[in-house]
Amino acid sequence: MISEIASGRHRNKKSEDILPYVERFFLQVAERLRSRQVNRSASDIPVRVAAVDSTTLQDTLQNPEFRDGVVYSIVSSPSLHDSGCIMLQYGLISRLMDKGYGAKGEIYDPQIQSRTLPHCTRMFIQRLTKEICNDLKSFLPGTKKIEFHTTEPSITEPNWAPQERGTDVFVAMIDVGPLAQPYGLLSIILPVNLFEMVFGLKANRNSSGTESEEDEFKNTRVFQLPVDIVAQLDSFTISYAELRNMMIGDFIPLSESLEVSLRVNNQVKFYGEFGEVSGFRAVRIEKSVDDNS
Repeated sequence: MISEIASGRHRNKKSEDILPYVERFFLQVAERLRSRQVNRSASDIPVRVAAVDSTTLQDTLQNPEFRDGVVYSIVSSPSLHDSGCIMLQYGLISRLMDKGYGAKGEIYDPQIQSRTLPHCTRMFIQRLTKEICNDLKSFLPGTKKIEFHTTEPSITEPNWAPQERGTDVFVAMIDVGPLAQPYGLLSIILPVNLFEMVFGLKANRNSSGTESEEDEFKNTRVFQLPVDIVAQLDSFTISYAELRNMMIGDFIPLSESLEVSLRVNNQVKFYGEFGEVSGFRAVRIEKSVDDNS
């Protein structure tokens, strides 16, 4: 499950000792990320921690997976001397926006088409990175919570000084989307001294094999999330003048068909027939719409 993600790794004894705890921490962050995306898109979006490793900031920035179409946001904290970073493939951002807004491909674009991020895209990324920072704060142990802040998202690599690029970091590469058609990758990079501070150095290194069962990415809580469903009996179009003239007591004629469409996130998921059960209005589901997008 845990594999190398960059060549020329720069490991040290301290990072080796706490690696299993860092792995578990990023699994929790990824689970929370998945929960929010399911809640917003009303469809199960797989999220996997593809790799967790200790390396340097410079090696992380040279990862070939994040060469083109990358959005950067620096992560900093008043409690830390060194900063981290969140890197997102633009195709992933575009796909999450497409799913979250209920569009079917209208928003998706695998590549950045301009030198600056569109306003709506920038706002979407800011919300996403802020939520990730809140998750980092929430899952780190200790009574004193560490505050994290992010910079404005940018398609330009941050201008770190050479000594900053040599910072020891933990990096988690998170893969989002189905295995057959992944949406893209995001990478969370945090300085090693953050984890040394919150976990301490007394932890013994455990075998990943003995903990794989415990660390397995569980998502049972995802299925308990609420999802809004809209049952639509009919849709029709009227003029603006007719709309303005509508008054209480007016009747609106509907079609004779009793077919009902059940929509989730503005997308049709089921078709059914309007009827009655035990004196209450009800919809009998007769057809399911596969969502392979």
